[in-house]
Parts: sequence; structure tokens; C-alpha cells
Amino acid sequence: MSATSSFDSFAYQLIDLNVCDGIDPSVSFLDDSSVNGWALLRDINGAVRESVQDGSRGERPVQVRIDTGDAYLAGDATPTSASSLVTIRGGIADTNTDSFLGFVLAPYTQVTFTIDARATASAAGSPNYAFATVAVNGTVTDEDGNHILETDGLSSYLASSDTLSVTLRSAGVARMGTLEFATAAHALLQPVPEPASMAMLVVGLAVVGGYARRRSARGAYSRAVCM
Repeated sequence: MSATSSFDSFAYQLIDLNVCDGIDPSVSFLDDSSVNGWALLRDINGAVRESVQDGSRGERPVQVRIDTGDAYLAGDATPTSASSLVTIRGGIADTNTDSFLGFVLAPYTQVTFTIDARATASAAGSPNYAFATVAVNGTVTDEDGNHILETDGLSSYLASSDTLSVTLRSAGVARMGTLEFATAAHALLQPVPEPASMAMLVVGLAVVGGYARRRSARGAYSRAVCM
């Protein structure tokens, strides 16, 4: 059972909302980026087997790993790219990444940020599941100091890819904003009994079945005598 989500880079396009103001449209990225990653592996009852997380500010990439032989979880992220992966033979696995970029929009500027996102997951039947998500969230402050949020996302239980985008605008003065990229992969798989366990189960069922048949036969014989 596996799931993976990723994006490689982002692009942006600018539009001048007031061509008569003499100010060129622009977006300036700040040196306050941050990146975070988490990986969590639990047994089928929800008890934590292993957990790891990492975070950084600036350009340092983040990497999280869990490898137990029967499960592999991986998360990688920079301010402009990220991926999450889970592969399990049984249990519950979750991997997540978040990347944040701060920016400033020049007055009367519209910016559209885009990323090429991919999400794939193994087919599964209830109660098992596997799914992956990618999201982009953009926020900018308006003239009243309110935060205007735009978001787009991709979620898949099989395989999918799409171009995600958010569009943000400033008015008569420069505006600060943030851009967030997130990836996630999740899976739950009921463990399959080992061959020896299956053999013991079959033997146990046979014994129980034979005992039940003997009880049924004795019951039928007793009823016949009583009649």
C-alpha cells in the first residue's frame, strides 16, 4: 500500500492593474522562508511506533525518514519544491510537508502563482485506504489589514496531476503576503496474517466446526429419543 504527492517548482505571472500610475507591476520575495516536514507511523490500533519531524528557516532543505522494513515514510521539502511518500505492509502512515514564502506586491499588481502537482495512491477497499494531496495557499493583506486567502488543491485516491494556481492583487499601496505549498501522503492497511497464523486459524476453525457438528448431532439424537 503506497501514496505519494509532489511538486517540483512554481512560476508566477504579473499583470499591471493600473497602467497609468507609472509603477511597474512586481513581486519581491522576502528572506523569511520556512520549511517543515513530519512523518508518523502507527500500528493498526493507533499506537505510535515511530515519529520524526524537521524544520528550518531560510534555504536549508528539510528531510524526514522512517524505515522499519515493513514501512517506509519520506518527506522532502525546500521553499519551492516538496514531496511526501508512504509505503506500508500494515498499520497507519502519514507524511506531510509545508513550505512558506513571504513576498511584497507592488501597488496595483496582480500575481498568479502556479505549480505542477502530482498525486498517486494504491487502490484500496474499505477499511483500507491510501490517498495523497497537494495544496497551494496564497494570502495578501487588503487596505483594511484583513487577510485575503486564495487556495487550490489536488487530492487523489488513484493517480492524478494538475496545474494549481492562486491569484492575488494589491490596490494603491504595496501589500505583504505569504505563499504556502503543502504535500501529504496517507495510508491505512490492515495487516495480513502470516502463513503460520493462517494455518493455526484454519485448524482452529476446523476444530470449532467439528465440535459444533458433534453438539448438533447429539442434540438431534436426544430430540429423537424424547419423541
